[in-house]
Amino acid sequence: MLLALAASGWWAWATYTPVAPPANQFVLLRPGFSTHRIGVELKKAGIIHSVLAFRLWRELHPKLSLKAGEYLFDHKASLPEVYGRIARGDIYFHEVTIPEGYTVFDIAKAMEEAAMGMINLLVEKRKLTRLDAYGLTSIAGDCRLGATSEAEKNVHCLTPKSLWQAPR
Repeated sequence: MLLALAASGWWAWATYTPVAPPANQFVLLRPGFSTHRIGVELKKAGIIHSVLAFRLWRELHPKLSLKAGEYLFDHKASLPEVYGRIARGDIYFHEVTIPEGYTVFDIAKAMEEAAMGMINLLVEKRKLTRLDAYGLTSIAGDCRLGATSEAEKNVHCLTPKSLWQAPR
């Protein structure tokens, strides 16, 4: 009896108590992520209380498929609210403004230069071979348009810091 009461209390806390994410928290859920992996990513980002509760909620709601994408969590939400957003595919959209007069070729050239800059940086700083640096940039590189001036097109390529940190 006491065990059932404790389990019910845990379920209520893990499911219905809203979690306040740290500031504006972005979570990228890639295609092919399992329910467990999605739960781990959400827990790691401080969005949900429990991976187990997330997985149990999924078992109770099997008709709702979870959608890949980049999600922004910027306010308190309970597990059903978080799950509902992911099931609806309520992803974050990046707005890109291309200055007047730029052509698709100008943007492509800036992206290429940024990617090559990332490859050169990985070769120099991380001592990767060019081929490994190219492969890593192709898979994990995130190129973004930045602020632009009349003189230059500003593009940045990033790789996640987690690639360079030892697992805990």
